[in-house]
Amino acid sequence: MDAGAAFVARSIEHHMRVRPEHVTMLVSGYGEEVFEAVIGDRSVLFKADREVGRGRVVLEAWAYQRVRELGAPAPRVLATDLGRETYPRNFIIIEKVAGVPLAELRFEPEERHRLIREVGWAIRAVHEIGIPGFGLLDEATYLRNAQVQGRYDSWEEFIDGVLELTVPALRSGGVIDDAGADRMNLVFADHADLFDLGPVGHLLHGTFDPAHVLVDEGRVTGIVDFGERRSGDPAWDLGGFLMDNIADTRHLLEGYDPDKPRAAGFETTIPLYGGLRAIQAAHRAHDEGRPIDRDRLLAVADSSFEALGHPGSYAS
Repeated sequence: MDAGAAFVARSIEHHMRVRPEHVTMLVSGYGEEVFEAVIGDRSVLFKADREVGRGRVVLEAWAYQRVRELGAPAPRVLATDLGRETYPRNFIIIEKVAGVPLAELRFEPEERHRLIREVGWAIRAVHEIGIPGFGLLDEATYLRNAQVQGRYDSWEEFIDGVLELTVPALRSGGVIDDAGADRMNLVFADHADLFDLGPVGHLLHGTFDPAHVLVDEGRVTGIVDFGERRSGDPAWDLGGFLMDNIADTRHLLEGYDPDKPRAAGFETTIPLYGGLRAIQAAHRAHDEGRPIDRDRLLAVADSSFEALGHPGSYAS
């Protein structure tokens, strides 16, 4: 066991009163490091911030606890540690949920549609949680006084911030041309009236998609990885989930069961935010040298924006 794994094992033993038999470092995303530890016949995940003073993982733990209270499937939080007595950064310990990502599974259409409806019900429970403010949840505020709130005063301010970061980067990176940048700005300017959500948003997963939904023995066992949790419009999550699964829209919304006014709004906001998230993902694919993925995602953005009355072509 190397030095890092030994620190993790000691921290887990401190909280769970039993020393892990094996500790393995896993591939992790931005801003965190993740280890899997085997304790008897079960496994737990140890997730720590990469930087001292960050609150990414402790807010993720908060999100898991809240969504579980409303009955949504999510990992159980076993420990949250901000003391840094046994590990140099904030960390959490959570159960490892049984299952395989939905994105990796192949089912007959009827079974897939049933699971998609189950996913719709689960994410609806997440969205029932109200959060003051908008955008990414503010780590500094949470660490200072345990208050959960978004970084922006309005959803419109958050969307404007996303566009201000995304459009110039796409243009300078050669992903879109001037006409494509104008098209993107015009799409959102034409729908600015939809950005007024009042002072309180909905808890969002942030990167909700089939890769973050676990399935085991024919049922949805967990929505995982709330590292990008934020506050805002539920259509942000729904549009992202359907980014590669447009045909599943009807089944997801059947499970979500929105009321009529919200369902009517989703007809516009789901393609709006789905297109934005697709073009953000296309930018990442471009930077990472994945041209096939980039062009596929640009085509998704094209179809989304065309459905809103803004035809054009980003895909090469």
